[in-house]
Amino acid sequence: MRERVKGVRLCLTLFFLAALIPSPARGEIRVVAGIDPVASLVEEIAGETVRVIRLYPPGASPRIAEPNREALRESGGAVLYFRAGRWLEGRDEKRVARAAGPLLSIVDLSGDLDLIALSKPEETERKIFTSALGLDEASVPAEKNPYFWLDPMLADKAAVTITARLEEIVPGEAMALRERSRLLRERLAKLDREIGERLAPIEKRSMAVFTGVASYFARRYAIAEVPVTGVTPGGGPGRQSLKGTVARLQSLGASTVFTDPSFPRRPAESAAAKAGVTLLTLHPFGTPEHRGYFDMMRLNLAVIERGLR
Repeated sequence: MRERVKGVRLCLTLFFLAALIPSPARGEIRVVAGIDPVASLVEEIAGETVRVIRLYPPGASPRIAEPNREALRESGGAVLYFRAGRWLEGRDEKRVARAAGPLLSIVDLSGDLDLIALSKPEETERKIFTSALGLDEASVPAEKNPYFWLDPMLADKAAVTITARLEEIVPGEAMALRERSRLLRERLAKLDREIGERLAPIEKRSMAVFTGVASYFARRYAIAEVPVTGVTPGGGPGRQSLKGTVARLQSLGASTVFTDPSFPRRPAESAAAKAGVTLLTLHPFGTPEHRGYFDMMRLNLAVIERGLR
């Protein structure tokens, strides 16, 4: 009798444990996408073919935000993880792999792109990132600027990669995937023309920046990006570095300096105020109000237009 009771208890325990373990619905194929701009591109191509799980909500930077817990839970059984780049999302890579399981493959969308070298402030941040991972800096290859998606034509190349990898996991949907990809790429080309036309009348073609979020945008549309040194990512400036930053801004004759939400706000505000320049914020990951790739891009275009005028 006791053995029977123990057996029943064991069965009930296993039943409840199974209920707590996330598993895809029958026939459902799951993929994970990191940042919101990338997730929205994957969603447009995938349609209803696969379920796309967004790891970070709109506006969230992987450098300072934690992955959404519910998204991690729902990643069980996912077969692909589309990430913008290791330097940006590598901190949480192991957590995604553990949550998804052994079938997960990582797709690094920046792998075959013509990437830009880091500016001095970004190189400082890379060292902070490397330290946070517990890695020996000498053993980590030099990284590149990760914000490639702010160039619509590099986003176009990412769309080609996304399409090819989705075709591998749902070959029967290849024609539908390619058609949605074609339509998306047409929209990206149209956006590229729109940005070029809106910026063409603006004579000022340089922008002072605390971070490199606009590097690919600037390269695409022939804008000189001038990094401002003296304020370091990951911490506030000392008196000398603040003084140096103010002097740098004043020597440039800048009327505006650009930052982003990942950069410490107080040092940027302090330097801009003392230099008498306007501080504008770019949002490479979108915002809760400007979600998805195209809304994110038009938001940043408006900010850059304002700063260049």
